[in-house]
Amino acid sequence: MTTMSTVLDQLVTEGRLTPDARATIIPTLTAPDDAAGTAWYVRALVGISAWIAAVLLIAFLVGGTQMLRSGESLIGVGLFSHMHVRGRDMTFIAQEPNKEPETLLQIPNYSFDWQIAYAWAPGTRRFPAGTKLDCIAHYDNSTFNPYNPNPEATVREGQQTYEEMMNGFFFYVLEKEKLGIKIDGATGRAGK
Repeated sequence: MTTMSTVLDQLVTEGRLTPDARATIIPTLTAPDDAAGTAWYVRALVGISAWIAAVLLIAFLVGGTQMLRSGESLIGVGLFSHMHVRGRDMTFIAQEPNKEPETLLQIPNYSFDWQIAYAWAPGTRRFPAGTKLDCIAHYDNSTFNPYNPNPEATVREGQQTYEEMMNGFFFYVLEKEKLGIKIDGATGRAGK
């Protein structure tokens, strides 16, 4: 049975947690050796707690920020997230001038096999000049990530799946931009 204690020991072995830090974490949620006599919900809690501890202790943060400097408002079209197999989650946040940050999109359980575009209804999402956009991602290069091709590898940015990348795409047009393109609503193609 996986316990919080075994998860923490594995993190120390991998060098992701120091022994001193390990000693400060109280691993009290372990099932007795006689787990058969323990209620199912206690055994479930122990297993879940171990994995929650793993998620909180082994996710590495990567982020990027962009300030909209166009001098005019933008109309958001959509968002798209791309990472490779060590990607754990990604969040897009907008902070308009003099306002609280707003989460635009949160992908809590990223999957390389499930990449989709997220779009706003046309013309519905405006961002004033001076809006700050943040994209934050976490990565898991541990043995606890079942998609990780090599937990021992030093991972660098690259195009190959065994490497990593963080691409948080923000698609937009300028609010007053006139592209001069007419779209046929029936076919979705540019008209004349």
